[in-house]
Amino acid sequence: MATDDPLDPLALLKLVVSGLLLLATLVALVLGLTGIEPRALALAAGCWGMYGVARGVVSGVLAPSVEWLGDVLGNGGFDRPDPSHGDIETLAVQGRYAEAAERWFRVAAESSRPAAPMLRRAALLAGPMGDPGTAAAELTQFRDTARGGLRPAEDVAVGLALVDLYETRLHDAAGAMREIRRLLDRHPDTRQGRRLRAALADLKRQRFGDAYVPAPAGAPLPEP
Repeated sequence: MATDDPLDPLALLKLVVSGLLLLATLVALVLGLTGIEPRALALAAGCWGMYGVARGVVSGVLAPSVEWLGDVLGNGGFDRPDPSHGDIETLAVQGRYAEAAERWFRVAAESSRPAAPMLRRAALLAGPMGDPGTAAAELTQFRDTARGGLRPAEDVAVGLALVDLYETRLHDAAGAMREIRRLLDRHPDTRQGRRLRAALADLKRQRFGDAYVPAPAGAPLPEP
């Protein structure tokens, strides 16, 4: 996900590499076009090609790799389905979504760690059952009232699910931004931080268009 977030190290890397290669291209063009060194035109073409390759490597290889590695290290397998509940997954595969959702609710009520089954239930509600509003309301209530509280990884997983619901299902950019801000405030050092800041910047750009100006490095995040 492209971002103008000044705190994103990959965005800074892209900016520095792009700046150096564009400067080298400009110098080579000046040398070639003025006749000082005609062979510099070939160098200009090479620098321009390297500019495109460098941006592609950062955006298409480094950024997804960092995000994938952060997910693997950060969730510790939290999102893996529990093989002991294969019968519930079977109900969903058979199209018996309401039964599967009710079973996930019962599992959550009886579990000492109910976040995973609640997320499964929300996925059914928001997806094949076509009720993202109920999914968001249930996850929000669960997040705020979970007995014993949520572990950081669970809170982040629930929060990211809410962000996705607000952004892609309910088309509520303000709600998505509020949830991202909550996650950043509660878990500023999470491995999801770069992804969250990128998502927040993109949402603000979509909502405010050309009026959106990224905050300077180190500045507190404004309210949505």
